[in-house]
Amino acid sequence: MTKEYKTLSFSDTPFGRKEMSDTIDQLAKEGWELKSKTVSDQGWSFFKTLIFGVIFLKTLIVLQNILIPRFGSL
Repeated sequence: MTKEYKTLSFSDTPFGRKEMSDTIDQLAKEGWELKSKTVSDQGWSFFKTLIFGVIFLKTLIVLQNILIPRFGSL
């Protein structure tokens, strides 16, 4: 008898976590055995990226206004 493995993927949202739980329950009823579960970060959210981008650009503009008058063009 050969072993079968399934790799499932769900979004890290309340809906995705509910879907994962329901799917695991259904597969357990069918005889599947859960060996491991991993949650991986899918990167930064849009708003976090936007906030960091605004802070970076504001800092860059401030530094440019401080350094160029002192040292000439860079």
